[in-house]
Amino acid sequence: MKTIGLIGGLSWHSTIDYYRIINTEIHNRLGKQHSAKILLSSVNFQDFSDAWSDPSRQKNSAILCSAAQSLQKGGADFFLMCSNTPHRFVPEVTASVSIPLISISDAVTKHAKKNGLRKLGLMGTTYTIGGTFYSESSAKQGIEIVVPDQADWPQMHDLIYSELTQGIFTETTRAIFLNHAKKLVALGADGIAMACTEIPILLAGQDFTVPLLDTTRIHAMAAVDAAFT
Repeated sequence: MKTIGLIGGLSWHSTIDYYRIINTEIHNRLGKQHSAKILLSSVNFQDFSDAWSDPSRQKNSAILCSAAQSLQKGGADFFLMCSNTPHRFVPEVTASVSIPLISISDAVTKHAKKNGLRKLGLMGTTYTIGGTFYSESSAKQGIEIVVPDQADWPQMHDLIYSELTQGIFTETTRAIFLNHAKKLVALGADGIAMACTEIPILLAGQDFTVPLLDTTRIHAMAAVDAAFT
């Protein structure tokens, strides 16, 4: 079994879920007292959030590259960034190490294709919705990405940062995100990627008209598969 590297803390609320899902699945596959071999580099999310004010991207890139390098030095065979938004920095981060990255957008779009989805709606931060990493991954799978009306981006983004990443999950915010999901369905989405790793916490157990893809679980399960290859 290979050693899984995790860049966590973005936010720590969803990093807990990564650790739980990975270890649960390892135990399910191997039984007895088996658990995952994990190295965790947990960054300070406040430092990462503050660094968005740097237009050069160098501060955020440096935070993630340092974390990835520490995982490589520690003996990780591959690594994950336990959040969607940091995948905007994949080129810089992967160039800083020689161990492979398991991409969240690659894992999610492969899962979508496997389950017969053709148009995948995105809910997440402005950085994720306005980024290219999901559209680049989906293009490889022949899947179309559907994004919300740009007027809706700020509300989702602000609620993620002011509530979800701080561990605040309310019925009011749950209703708001479900409404955004309905709008994506109206735009033609036949599945919704909860492309912020805190949204699955908010919408846990919700029934919906199309599949709500839990990007945290899909990504974590991809890590388990990679640990056995």
